[in-house]
Amino acid sequence: MYSLGFELKPELTSAILSICGKNLKLGRQMHALLACNETLNMSALVDTYSRCFDWSTALLVFNDITESYHVSWTAMIAGCAMKDKYCMSLDYLRAMQTRDVVLWSSIIGSYSCNGDITGAMKHFHQMRMEGINPNSVTLLRMITACINESHGCGIHELIVKSGFSSHVFVGNSLIDMYAKCGYLEASHQMFREIPERNYVSWTAMIRGYSLHGYGIQALKLFQEMQEANIVLPFYQHVRIPV
Repeated sequence: MYSLGFELKPELTSAILSICGKNLKLGRQMHALLACNETLNMSALVDTYSRCFDWSTALLVFNDITESYHVSWTAMIAGCAMKDKYCMSLDYLRAMQTRDVVLWSSIIGSYSCNGDITGAMKHFHQMRMEGINPNSVTLLRMITACINESHGCGIHELIVKSGFSSHVFVGNSLIDMYAKCGYLEASHQMFREIPERNYVSWTAMIRGYSLHGYGIQALKLFQEMQEANIVLPFYQHVRIPV
């Protein structure tokens, strides 16, 4: 497309940088190309270098931003948390004047991806102390961070109070969380209480039974899913122990 002379738009460059993932070489090539065409998306570059753990370049790009972009700060803070640079992350967090639920969700998600339940819970409580209510994304990040029933039940209770219990993607995450923790009764109850179940709901519950060796229950639920005319995507498959 570029060789044919099409102009690079900011939306397109952001999308391209986002798929660079942790490929530092590709990210640098895109940086050079965008600099030559004067179509730099500074926030996307900060995010790319942060995810590649190239902190020196991420800081250089971040410090070159002349205006205070909320997205840039969020990318920098989340990137620091992802690489266990917690002190640096907190420094940026304190320096940021406006902290909203998007920023907090990003930080909590970084701790969650690192398996740091303590850090995720700490920032979650700090966010609530500042009077910021969690949204569905925040709660999904917290569900992912939960590694035992005590944490999970607390988050589940908050989800009910916040009015997100009827959201199918939140319910699916709770089914999966309880199943992974070995609480199949709670997982099954959540499965039955979801107002509208999709294929993710069914496969999460079936996978939970399979994970803990309950092949008969898994097969029974699979047959029930077929009777309900739930069609799995071509890339989705379910393993049932026999």
